[in-house]
Amino acid sequence: NVDIQRSITILIYNVSLECKTMRDIFIQNNFVEYTLDALNKNFEDNDLSKYFCEFLKLIVEKEEVKICIRAKDGTILLAKIESHYRKISENEVADLALDVFKAVCSP
Repeated sequence: NVDIQRSITILIYNVSLECKTMRDIFIQNNFVEYTLDALNKNFEDNDLSKYFCEFLKLIVEKEEVKICIRAKDGTILLAKIESHYRKISENEVADLALDVFKAVCSP
């Protein structure tokens, strides 16, 4: 199950990186909620956390994304991810989670 989520996440991230229109489609089709739910269950998977945070970082400038993250307790999850990965010295993932957290919390 985590392997499938990891593959889907990498695909979503890569498509979003290349095509801004697809980012909007992912947002409209509730992929932010899917991302947060999957990340909440499997945040200790390094690759999954990395690519989910990368994806969120790409789309977090949209107000509806910030609202969704806040509504789904995503800020708490991002803080938990940042703390977990900082403790195990995976600073790249910790920094990504912190970047998304800061973007969500900014006006």
